[in-house]
Amino acid sequence: MALRTFFIALVLTFASVSCDHANADGNGAHPADPNAVYECPMHCVKPGESGPYTQHGPGHCPVCGMDLVVKTPAH
Repeated sequence: MALRTFFIALVLTFASVSCDHANADGNGAHPADPNAVYECPMHCVKPGESGPYTQHGPGHCPVCGMDLVVKTPAH
């Protein structure tokens, strides 16, 4: 019984780690585009600036630390 529990825990651990790496760029399907404009999903404003924080290429928001996401055009 202990061996079965260990095996299940091991499989779940590997499954969660592999899912985390597959989604590292935000969507899991395409590699990150270093030329795309990325923005904070929380629309943080950096002190002394106006408008939400953006940058070219992936990274982290300097205000809240969240992963930046590809900016989508406004409709």
